[in-house]
Amino acid sequence: MKKHSFKILVKESNINFHNWHTTAEGFHHPIFRKFVGTVIPNWIMFIEQDSGQWGTIDTEWQNAGESFAKRMEAGKIDIFDIEKKHYEVGNKIRQLTDFVYKGKIQAISTPQLLSILKQMWKHYWYLSGIGYIAVISDLGHGYLMGQLSKILLQKKVTADKIHTYQSLLSSPNKKTLFWQEQLELLKLCDKFGSIQKLRDSKGLDKHVQKWFWLNYGYQGPVWTKDDFLHRAQEIFKCGNIKKTLSEHQRYFKDLVSKQKALIKKLEITKQENYFFETARLFTFLKGYRIEMRHRYSFALDRIFLELGKRLHLPLNFFRYALKEEIIKAVTKKTVPNEEILKRRQKMLYILDNKKGKFIKFKNTDKIFKALLAEKKIEFTGQLSGQVAYPGKATGKVKIMAHPGDVAKIKDGDILVTFATTPDFLPAMMKAAAYVTDQGGVTSHAAITAREMKKPCIIGTQYASKVFKDGNLVEVDANKGIVKKIS
Repeated sequence: MKKHSFKILVKESNINFHNWHTTAEGFHHPIFRKFVGTVIPNWIMFIEQDSGQWGTIDTEWQNAGESFAKRMEAGKIDIFDIEKKHYEVGNKIRQLTDFVYKGKIQAISTPQLLSILKQMWKHYWYLSGIGYIAVISDLGHGYLMGQLSKILLQKKVTADKIHTYQSLLSSPNKKTLFWQEQLELLKLCDKFGSIQKLRDSKGLDKHVQKWFWLNYGYQGPVWTKDDFLHRAQEIFKCGNIKKTLSEHQRYFKDLVSKQKALIKKLEITKQENYFFETARLFTFLKGYRIEMRHRYSFALDRIFLELGKRLHLPLNFFRYALKEEIIKAVTKKTVPNEEILKRRQKMLYILDNKKGKFIKFKNTDKIFKALLAEKKIEFTGQLSGQVAYPGKATGKVKIMAHPGDVAKIKDGDILVTFATTPDFLPAMMKAAAYVTDQGGVTSHAAITAREMKKPCIIGTQYASKVFKDGNLVEVDANKGIVKKIS
């Protein structure tokens, strides 16, 4: 493996090796190859205290994205088949996780518990494989976004309107579980009329029981009653709950109406609309995969906790072990417990042509640095990127490196980060605009910006490196430009 060949594409906090590894395996699942035409056989994973960086060889990533783009342009991709497969495997995961949630797994034998775990691994691997088709369509190269811009340019859309039209036509118009949960919480607020009555209601208790897992991420925590009450307080602060509820209920109907009107106005053909339909569907499916991942992760941890009790092993053993190491531990074979637990402190895992290996602890920093591609940054005071949601905002930069930085975000700040994750939501609610290094039309930042109607520029590459906390910047998400004012 050559030095200086990897480009970091993902940075996330509150993760663990086991869950991240089983997720990344989706890039070499046969279903990924079937639709993309190739796999991602080489990648690196550097994790330190539950914060990770994931990268692959830049040319392999670009080639995979280009391969998929060519297949799309040739009409060889059935996006509705991709959608169908998401639901099929999602339902299998839902059934298994429901059993783990509601069943008394304490009464299940260890071999049976291992059998359930293997089924969950199998289905989650498939979900990651089919789910990463949406990711490869745009992340890091913008092929899908570029195709949308090309179509709009051909329609003689002026430069000042391209980003606005592109955002509108690529916004997903299917209801997500997050939308459904918000709808039900709004209805509860409307029904009970005050935070005090809501707090004491059985309705809120049922709501918590139904949705506690929704933002679990890779390793929690779950949403508590206090978390839902805090969100309810924000709803009550808005004042007119009936109006907010009505707007939420109408959101998708209004969005579809606007999209149809614009498609008619621009005389977008059925073939051209297919690309916008793909962007809409892929953005939705990425959210669907993440929702299923949250269900899976919570159920996975429940199984790990139960196995840990039986085997006298801590939760972090399972969170930093490979699947085969867990199987060995469950079947009473010897595994290097201390070595596995040490990985949480710092670890480097390399997948070389689909064969994985751990680097010795003392060599992790040196080898990781040697594997990374060198970056040349030329900063003239402004950066450009892709528009995820149009608009303008001026404010002070706050760099978010991990969820622990949420507290430093104040109302009106400009949130600048490598990429957002669900853990960033409290900060995203306060920020006036979002700017990310990475991301595509299906990124979390793009999805959240549309839902919250906040200016967002993605894919700037270096924003989190060249801007500093306190910099005053102007985010022009109509033109895709972030400019330093002082």
